[in-house]
Amino acid sequence: MLLSRAKPILLGLCLAVSLVFPAMAQKLSCEAFAKNMEGDWVAKQNMTVAGPTGQVEIKAGQPVDDAMQKRLDAQCGD
Repeated sequence: MLLSRAKPILLGLCLAVSLVFPAMAQKLSCEAFAKNMEGDWVAKQNMTVAGPTGQVEIKAGQPVDDAMQKRLDAQCGD
């Protein structure tokens, strides 16, 4: 009986977590990136961002991919 009531609660919790984490990862802060000497955007800190195929881990100092370069140019200035 208790297990049958716990299943919908657990399912709701899993759904809420799956909706919150991608939304948090999608926020890009211009202050979290900088342009390097070659003009590429690089991460100032380790982070997780939403990519075309899911979450992408970016390490501090790592240049971002072309799609993210364009996104940052549009959002943060060229």
